[in-house]
Amino acid sequence: MKPLVPVLGICAVLLGGGIVVAPQFVPEAAVKAVLIEQVAQATGWQMRLDGRTKIGVFPAPVIQVENVGISGGAAADGIEFAQVGRADLEVSWMSLLTGEPEVTVITLNDTKLFLEVTRGGEKSWRPLAPFQSASGGAEPTLLGEAYAALKKLGVETVAVEGGRVDYRNLQTERRLELSQLSLAADFDGGDGALDLDASAFHEEHSFSLSARVGSIPRFVSGQATAFNAHLGIGQADKLEAAGQLTWKNVPIGTLGLSARGSSLSTMAQVFGLNVAQVLDDYEIETQLQFSSDGIRTRGMKAHVQGLQVTGTSAVTYLEDGLELKGTLEGEGVPFETIVHLAGIEKPGSGVSNLNLSYYAVGHDVSEWQDHFELTGSAWVRNGRIAELVVPAPFGDDEAREAVDDIDLDVTFAGLQAPVAIEGSARWRGEPIAIEGEVAVGGFTALSFTSDRFTAGISGALQEIRKNEGRLSFETGDLTEFARWYGRKVPDYLQGDRLRVAGVFASRPDELAFKSLDVFLDDVRVKGQGRLVLADRLRVEGDYELSELQLDHVLTRRQSVILKPEERHYDFSVLRNLDVDIALEAERVSAGDLRGQNARLRARSEGGRLNVALETLSLYGGTVSGDVLLNGATVDPQFSMDLAFSDVSAAPFFTAVSDLPRVDGSLNAVMTVASEGRDRGTMWRNMDGAVSFQLGSGVLYDLNLNQMITDLAEAPVTGWPLTQGTRTAFQTWGADVMFGEGRAQFEGLTFLSDRALIEGRGEVNLADGRVNWHLKPSRVENGGELSEVDPVDAEQPIAVAGTLIRPSFASEVAGGDTTASLNPVNESLKNTVAAKLQARMALQKKAGEGTPAPEEVPLPVSEEAGEASATTAAIDGQVRHRGEAAVPPQKPGGSVPDDQSVSPAAPTETAATVAPSTQSRGPRPAGSAPETINVDGVASGEANVDDTLSTIEEGFGLPAGFLTGN
Repeated sequence: MKPLVPVLGICAVLLGGGIVVAPQFVPEAAVKAVLIEQVAQATGWQMRLDGRTKIGVFPAPVIQVENVGISGGAAADGIEFAQVGRADLEVSWMSLLTGEPEVTVITLNDTKLFLEVTRGGEKSWRPLAPFQSASGGAEPTLLGEAYAALKKLGVETVAVEGGRVDYRNLQTERRLELSQLSLAADFDGGDGALDLDASAFHEEHSFSLSARVGSIPRFVSGQATAFNAHLGIGQADKLEAAGQLTWKNVPIGTLGLSARGSSLSTMAQVFGLNVAQVLDDYEIETQLQFSSDGIRTRGMKAHVQGLQVTGTSAVTYLEDGLELKGTLEGEGVPFETIVHLAGIEKPGSGVSNLNLSYYAVGHDVSEWQDHFELTGSAWVRNGRIAELVVPAPFGDDEAREAVDDIDLDVTFAGLQAPVAIEGSARWRGEPIAIEGEVAVGGFTALSFTSDRFTAGISGALQEIRKNEGRLSFETGDLTEFARWYGRKVPDYLQGDRLRVAGVFASRPDELAFKSLDVFLDDVRVKGQGRLVLADRLRVEGDYELSELQLDHVLTRRQSVILKPEERHYDFSVLRNLDVDIALEAERVSAGDLRGQNARLRARSEGGRLNVALETLSLYGGTVSGDVLLNGATVDPQFSMDLAFSDVSAAPFFTAVSDLPRVDGSLNAVMTVASEGRDRGTMWRNMDGAVSFQLGSGVLYDLNLNQMITDLAEAPVTGWPLTQGTRTAFQTWGADVMFGEGRAQFEGLTFLSDRALIEGRGEVNLADGRVNWHLKPSRVENGGELSEVDPVDAEQPIAVAGTLIRPSFASEVAGGDTTASLNPVNESLKNTVAAKLQARMALQKKAGEGTPAPEEVPLPVSEEAGEASATTAAIDGQVRHRGEAAVPPQKPGGSVPDDQSVSPAAPTETAATVAPSTQSRGPRPAGSAPETINVDGVASGEANVDDTLSTIEEGFGLPAGFLTGN
């Protein structure tokens, strides 16, 4: 026997050497061909092997194949349902020597599975050729197909490291994605037992699965076998099942099922259910009975955050889908849990009872949810919902509201009938009746009624849960409602009956709305926009108003007992909110002024409101320009750059002054600014300039022609008003300069059919004292001012006293006290006057039916250019009384002041709305000098009309555009 030992040793060495050397002689192409053939025969799948193939010996024989693809019946479309970065195939020692490797362990690295079920029911992993499954001819399952293929290959273990699964079912529109998949499946012994351990991530949740099937062959061939599984979600949520189960086209058997954890919503998502996030601790136990007809529960009990219910559930297999029905019963259910189930994540109290039946039909859980119906009833008693926040500006972000004494009855009447809700509650002690319904498809409509208000909300239930939907609110006494609610009504919301409706969407920092419709008494607002809830409320959007009332914006003190001069302006209301809105208003009221059809853009920030008025219809004419109201300072400030065109004078002057009635067509340009808390202070602080002209009008209760005659005999004290008298005039205009507490009038012109009155003067805005110098002349022919022929100059008239009680007297020689007046804002006055002249010229051309000349940019002096910042610009500063008031330039060019043309020109030759009576008509074309005598202009010796006419012809302006001739 001793010789046998060395012989056996030598044989062993030789055998070992053969094993080591043999792989080096196995061709790589041959190995690939064998693998492809064996997989195709065992599974019917086509394998692609494009990468390198390596064969190793230690520690065990391994074939490593890189870049592997596997395709099924869908391969004709170029689809591979499996792609593997590297497959490690452990084979037996002897199979390597025979050249027919037998795989026992498969480890797949960097695996990607694309499993798809088409709308026609085709599966992407369907084999190219059928193969005999382990079920002995029964319809194969995915588990059976895999087991049969692996058994034929001799595989005992399959492992996946770093895998990803993308499953899509286009029939049911379901999708499941798993990442970081790790799996180990062991087929134990001849019984075909399967031990499975797996872990993966799905939608940021980690999952672990541990399961054992007693016998795969028995399970897929319709024979009962032991089954148990443990599913873990995160660290706290667990689902366990244990029992006997088999497969006969559908599962057959019995399983005990238990689920417990700290987040019911997380567990529900595994099964495609959407449950409120706030439902935490839960525990569910039942027994599932699987049969060929469906699945039944037995002894179902559920405990979810204090909610204890019992019931039954059954799923029945239909020819095309699944039918779900069951019952739920609960007594003493905490109302807070019901509130959380409704998606309201607020604390609550109270009790409720449930007695419900449910029913749904569909292909899967998602379709059940879409077609879910409840019948039965539920009620709530002594309920309370706390920690409710009403966002600014309607509430206080720091305050917390609560709804108490909630008593509700809810009736579920079936799939086609809405869920009816009826009951009552208390809010701030006020009894409120609640009524509404949840209709088919989740459309919800609820109304809340009390003695003080009515409110409602409607929309899709899922949108309402996100604080979106159509809201309505109405109260018949806004002041009383605000007092009860503890909020002060803003001055711009003066009224009694308020009604609001619109589609709202509430977010943490804004309240957006569309289809807004607001009624405050007779005022209506429509539009869309949003409220930005920052440190200061901001209103944005486009709106239409039936009436824009500015009185309540300009002042908070509305007492009718106060005299006008005692009513205090307070722009500080502008500090409460910022706006950026486009506005159209059918009617506009500001004091006694009444306008129509206004279009404007308003922007404000930090209490400064800038209004760009596109147009306003005012007493038959139009107004346009810019207005700035400043409420950021201690004293209210404003500036205006406005143009009036063909405004009827009678209603306008009645609204803004105490003058006798004046008829006529008013055209004016103004650039003014002021500050103060009352009207008297505003007048005294006025700064700027106004040019106006009245055409073809009547001055009532005053006969100026007669007054001129009477003054030749004796002075007149007070306004000689006589009811029933009147003075018709062709034109009446002046240029007015405001500054240093004075209003200075230049170029005053009043032309009637019998007299021409020219003059100048000033009014002390502090005490109303006047100092005027008037030069009357008799005329024989009326008509245009340029055609008037004064035939008899009357004695000049001196006007003194006050505006309320002036005195008129013939002026002695050399008694013109206005000659020594120091002009204020003369440059600005000339600019404003030139603007008005240009506008009047354009209107005249338009009235004659000829094309209106385009606005042509004229030279602007350096001084005016430096001061041409828009006084109404939101980024600018409100001028103080000491600063120059220069209007913003219009598109198309700027208009020069007189200093830009003739710095040394005397005041009488400045551009005014009342040209001198010495004008005899327009200069013939081409008659102006070709050049300007600059030295003469500087010394004052040059003819001003020649200079202006040369500029007119040089720039192609209409004759008389600057000279007035």
